[in-house]
Amino acid sequence: MTDNKITDAAWTLLTSFQEANQAVAEHLVSAQERNRKLAERFFNEGIEVLKSQAESMRALLRELDQQIRKQQEALQTLARAPVEVTLDILRTPLAAYQEALGMAETFTRQGLEQMQQAAEQVQQATHQTRERHSE
Repeated sequence: MTDNKITDAAWTLLTSFQEANQAVAEHLVSAQERNRKLAERFFNEGIEVLKSQAESMRALLRELDQQIRKQQEALQTLARAPVEVTLDILRTPLAAYQEALGMAETFTRQGLEQMQQAAEQVQQATHQTRERHSE
């Protein structure tokens, strides 16, 4: 009878360990799936932002192309004007375009840097999850 009690207690303890391990494994799998979905959503949204920025850049370049054509037409008209006046007229819009392009480049660079940082964070989180899961 004592042997049965010991056997039952050992079996209960073993079953309890198995159930606890199963619960931990299920939790880890669930957490890893949530992390994967989060990373996937983050990357998809990041790609959409980059696509949007690229489209904005294309639109800006089309607008600049149109403005350059207008300036070329105006330049032909101004060819008869004094050189100093013509240079002053041309410098102002060109400086504005250079500034707009610089801002667009900065925004694009910042977006890429943020995506790289996020990718590193996701990779670290995935690595940590795998390490915990393997323990």
